[in-house]
Amino acid sequence: MKSKVLIFILIGIAALSCKKDKTSNQPVDDGKLYPVNFTVNGFIQQHEPITNSSGKKLTADTPLKALAQRIYYRVYKPDGTLVKSRRNTNYTLADFNKFKDSLTVGNYIAVFLAYDKSHGGYSVGGNGPDDLFTFTARETTPMEALIFYKKISFTVTSSGSNSSTIALERVNAGLQLKITDAVPAGVTYIAASYQDYNGFQVFNNKPIPNWDPNDEHFWGSIDHGMSTAATPGQTNTTSAVWPYILNTVTPITVTIRANGFQKTVYNVMFYRNTTTILTGKLFTNEPSGAGNAGFQTTFKTAFDTDSIIKNF
Repeated sequence: MKSKVLIFILIGIAALSCKKDKTSNQPVDDGKLYPVNFTVNGFIQQHEPITNSSGKKLTADTPLKALAQRIYYRVYKPDGTLVKSRRNTNYTLADFNKFKDSLTVGNYIAVFLAYDKSHGGYSVGGNGPDDLFTFTARETTPMEALIFYKKISFTVTSSGSNSSTIALERVNAGLQLKITDAVPAGVTYIAASYQDYNGFQVFNNKPIPNWDPNDEHFWGSIDHGMSTAATPGQTNTTSAVWPYILNTVTPITVTIRANGFQKTVYNVMFYRNTTTILTGKLFTNEPSGAGNAGFQTTFKTAFDTDSIIKNF
């Protein structure tokens, strides 16, 4: 009987000890506000590993003002409840990349989202874990914005530094065309179109297809497009990188066309901060590779020379 009592006493002591440990890990909210400062210095050019890749590659930071014109700063509780939201809209100001705040002691999540559009059509809606960055005119116009993003967890304390420097990461992928056969007479352009996602969940760091096919306007049917000039007789025509692709989750169908010519490339994958290069013959039926209308797909990090080749 004594042994059973002793066991219960030990269990009780252990439970109290665990509870105390959990409590001690939580900062004590004294009701006061403490300064919190963030500086967004730029964005990291980071390549996430793809098939056959050796790993992440980091290069020098790029100044934020070179690409972004507006920045969202949003603070959440760990469960996704929005605490505060602010947007800096004047990129010409010296403190454009600085956020001075005050918060009570506790654990928080901060999100920084910068983008390259200066007009008000792009905005974040919602006040919780499903809040969405999107374009108000997406029913008639494709959402095409360069997005740079960072999500961090931090703890506000009553003593010590509550300041951090943030480097953002590129959300978009890029598309480039390389047409290897000679451009016929009369062809003046080479273009590509595709259907992309039209929303980005800010708290969840996730691009989504923000449309409903049952709506009167099927938003997903709006083509995004890129075009490059073509010179008759030229081979290996290469387009500039189109940097706006948001869907890095599911395969995309890309239609490549010119005056009177067209080919469709299926199941094209895109990855953040990485350019997908489609290489093949557009003006002849002779395939230059296996499948997908003879087009080969190459993945190249957007800012270095290493590449990974993948045939579909």
